[in-house]
Amino acid sequence: MISKQDKILTSALSLFVEFGFHGTPTSTIAKTAWVSNGILFHYFKTKEDLITGLYISIKDDLMKYLEWKTGDNITTESVIKNMLKATIIWWLENKDKYHYIQQVHFSPHIYQIDWSIQETYMKPYLDVVERAKHEKIIKNLPTYLILSILSGHINAICEYFLSQKTYSEQDIKEWVDLIWNIISVK
Repeated sequence: MISKQDKILTSALSLFVEFGFHGTPTSTIAKTAWVSNGILFHYFKTKEDLITGLYISIKDDLMKYLEWKTGDNITTESVIKNMLKATIIWWLENKDKYHYIQQVHFSPHIYQIDWSIQETYMKPYLDVVERAKHEKIIKNLPTYLILSILSGHINAICEYFLSQKTYSEQDIKEWVDLIWNIISVK
């Protein structure tokens, strides 16, 4: 059975993606989730708390998926490539979640999410980039610049494949290899 909180998050996701933050009153979220306004505000004291809670929920889901998909890699290169591949596939398979995170990142709401929370979700990427720099297998650029390069390319790939409505494992592998070639020293 789905909890009331999960119903609220699911409703908020679809409504925020379709109508935006300002076009989605909390009363509509509650109605769509089949809960009262009081129940919604029991779980999320403000609309901003709901926006942040949904962000955290999505990022938690992605991190669990990455952990599951990248756990058995031996080399740092394979960890990076598999993280990129898994991230792209997860976003493509969860397009509403992808669009929601993009909405948050390109809105003032991102500044309401504590930096330490955002950094928590970047940590697996930060750690592996630092490891790769230490092993001298990627360019010695600032870590956050490398993360921006990776993030920008992941977003471009996702936007492309979502617009095409089709992709294959081979397509994703080729794009991951391209990204690797951009940051690697080879």
